[in-house]
Amino acid sequence: MKKAIVLSAVLASAPSLAEDTRTRLQICTLVGETAEQMMRKRQDNAPPWELQQMAIDIGELDNAVGFKVYSLVESAYDVPVASGANNKYLAAYDFRDKAFFRCLKGNI
Repeated sequence: MKKAIVLSAVLASAPSLAEDTRTRLQICTLVGETAEQMMRKRQDNAPPWELQQMAIDIGELDNAVGFKVYSLVESAYDVPVASGANNKYLAAYDFRDKAFFRCLKGNI
């Protein structure tokens, strides 16, 4: 009987665990997409305040994403401006992927 109660409790909590995972995945996807846009601006020599304003604007729409994205502004300026369109493209996608995985791990 105790096993049945424990199993019922585990199964009942399964949907909420899936919802938490889905929500984190959605948030981190948005963080990654925003990080890519930030790095594209960075690669076009945008000043830091433009990226900060971008994070603030996103935060007004989605506080969870904005908070995480704001922490990426400084990281974006740790990456030097690349030469050539292909290298700028790669820098943006690399920054996106790193931000996405850092978010999933809870490091931002």
